[in-house]
Amino acid sequence: SVLVIGTESNTVMNLTVSQSVTVSMGNVSTDLISGRQYSFVINKLQTVYIGSLEDLTGSKIITDKPVSMFSGHQYGSVPWNASQSSYLIEQIPPTILWGKVHYVTPLANLWSGYAIKILASKECRIVIYCSDSLLPILTTAL
Repeated sequence: SVLVIGTESNTVMNLTVSQSVTVSMGNVSTDLISGRQYSFVINKLQTVYIGSLEDLTGSKIITDKPVSMFSGHQYGSVPWNASQSSYLIEQIPPTILWGKVHYVTPLANLWSGYAIKILASKECRIVIYCSDSLLPILTTAL
């Protein structure tokens, strides 16, 4: 699920979702079909809730003014096979602030490995290096 909060009045939000979703603005809900672009006008402090039980990776939200955006899950498990789940949420920065180089350090006391999900805002080339090796272990295009 995703929550968008308007920071200025008369903000135009164009939304293209990767899965069919229900969008709620106040007490009005609308079902959206994946792959189509929808436009909404939101005002300062108005919220738009984009609800789905599916992964919304690949959805696009484009606005003409700044907004705050949060994503999460009420039954998230870290790691995915944990016996208990918790509410997970994070604020999503705008894609213009995303970096180009990222480092991942090993997690303490985790011997079985972990999964990393790599997201790109546009088509690009991903190169992954492991440990001290100068040779890439994976090179792919997204």
